[in-house]
Amino acid sequence: MRAWFRPTAQEAWRDLMRFLWPEEGWLTFALILANLSVVVWTVELAHWARTPSLVFVSFLALLTAFVFARIRLSAVALHPLGLAVGVVVVVWQTSGLIPAGDASLRVAELGSRLSLWVQAARQGGISLDEVPFSFFLVALSWLIGYASGWAIFRHRNFWAAALPGGLGILSNLAYLPSEFFSYFFLWLLTALLLMARLYTIRRDRGWGATG
Repeated sequence: MRAWFRPTAQEAWRDLMRFLWPEEGWLTFALILANLSVVVWTVELAHWARTPSLVFVSFLALLTAFVFARIRLSAVALHPLGLAVGVVVVVWQTSGLIPAGDASLRVAELGSRLSLWVQAARQGGISLDEVPFSFFLVALSWLIGYASGWAIFRHRNFWAAALPGGLGILSNLAYLPSEFFSYFFLWLLTALLLMARLYTIRRDRGWGATG
């Protein structure tokens, strides 16, 4: 029994490691994370609202996209699950900004504040509560991270991965002083490195396929 079980366990371990290892390499993961981090850094430095670590949120979104992209199911089946994971992360991170009691009280308070914000928006009123805006920034960080990660790890599409972050950083920098524009060149550098990395991978696979 042991002789039979040990190879099976070893094969299962190898399959797990193969599943967790990006086909594009961890360097690709690091480059897309660096690219996303520059985008959310500009948001954090702008101090539009008090937020949790948007870099951490982007990392979780990218990790979720990587895992889901490795699952050979259709996007129609996987994206609702990704959205559900995103809702949990966004609520978890944003509710941490509320100085209430335990987690359930903070989540309830977050829901109440979001409801009041929606009500004020419908009635043409003004809400001075920054928590709903923080919720929006965290949710946007998740969506950009997830969409970029999916484009890279599922389709290896650089432009689809870079476009959401590029639009995000340009939209943010449009409202900031000129000294913040150095972050755009940092974003551009990481984007070019990512593009070069994907091009190299594509060439290597093309050479391998033709022998």
